[in-house]
Amino acid sequence: MSGESTGHGFDGVRFDPEAAARASTGLDGLADRLAAELQAVEEALRIPPAGVDEVSGRAAVTSNDVAASYLSSAQAGVHEVRKLAAALRQQTTEFDRLESETVASLETGSGTVSA
Repeated sequence: MSGESTGHGFDGVRFDPEAAARASTGLDGLADRLAAELQAVEEALRIPPAGVDEVSGRAAVTSNDVAASYLSSAQAGVHEVRKLAAALRQQTTEFDRLESETVASLETGSGTVSA
């Protein structure tokens, strides 16, 4: 990586809360765009039977079942991206809390930090 990081390091592990915040915002934006696209194409994925015969009816049912399965899976994926963004935000908040407690305990000399 080029440039200097503003993150916090510990024994070779670095954490950059600003980058984590940008990443969670980016994940939220990605989830919003995916959800909007899925909603926009949902109607186009449903097809009526091409005719009144049994084959046309079955072909439409099969195609619509596949479309429903795809939409369900894709929407579950969007939900997972939202969960990932929320978990990243929560971990960033927890890291900031622990870091503040550590600094405060060092300043007061108490040496105790709650986990």
